[in-house]
Amino acid sequence: MTDETPQVRIATGRHGRFVSRRTLTRTLLAGLAAVAAPPAFIAGAAAAMQRRFRSVVEGPTGLAPPRIVWGGTRGLVSGGATAVPGLEHALATSLDGRILSTEIRNTPNDRRSADRPVVRRSEISFSETRYRNGQEYWMAISVLPVQYSRENSLRRVAGAGGPFVQLHADDTGSPAFALRRTPEDRLRVTAVGGRQRGEGATYCDLGWTLDAPHHLVIRFNIDPRHGALTVWMDGVAIVNAQNIPLGLAAPGRGSFVKIGCYYPRGIGPDPEASVTNMFANYIPPQFSSLLALVAARPAWPSA
Repeated sequence: MTDETPQVRIATGRHGRFVSRRTLTRTLLAGLAAVAAPPAFIAGAAAAMQRRFRSVVEGPTGLAPPRIVWGGTRGLVSGGATAVPGLEHALATSLDGRILSTEIRNTPNDRRSADRPVVRRSEISFSETRYRNGQEYWMAISVLPVQYSRENSLRRVAGAGGPFVQLHADDTGSPAFALRRTPEDRLRVTAVGGRQRGEGATYCDLGWTLDAPHHLVIRFNIDPRHGALTVWMDGVAIVNAQNIPLGLAAPGRGSFVKIGCYYPRGIGPDPEASVTNMFANYIPPQFSSLLALVAARPAWPSA
């Protein structure tokens, strides 16, 4: 069933905005409480709800292609949508192509076939371009975290939460660094290096505004003993860590960027739970400084 409102389309069809009615209702009710909400929240919620999206699922098979191009970069689709039909919600782009929406729902199909049953995943892996140890790189991306549909369900999940931006290595499940949404829906930045495994050390854990866009600039140098990681969010340095273990001594072909929704411990017991992260303004890691984007942040794309 499709909502007939021109600017807000909630559907399971090809041209809808793939959020549930409960998400829309909650967001609109929050908007009605504008006297208690900051302007950024209101603007972000409006941008999230008023934009029309197109699923990347295509053709009569109802499957996502194995690779898509977004932000000028080709990425590998990682999730159930490449193998199981009916997951139109998993990956979508705005009609102008500038925003990528990733969503996971609490179904056994919202994961790769090789994942453990509890895993929920919808990601893009930019694995065709690799980044080497001992080099300083800069990258930037904007993210709009949509408020969890079932907060209590997520809060029953242990661990550091779900990475939405990470620098991944071939031969380990531990990213060199990851920006995560915790079960309490806080922003956490973790890093792993040397012989460390798992979620690694925490370098930032803070509250942030949901349903609103945030711009991230990241500078990193992969080194298992003397690495460096600086993260700016909305013009403020939230991580500035030097001489830390970051990445592996021998990361195979090199590390690569992944974005999306990934919850290795699931999203809790509620079958209605879901997570949505939207992205824009992606600049892949490069040698040139992006310090200018810390102060002059790009706008979230308008309708």
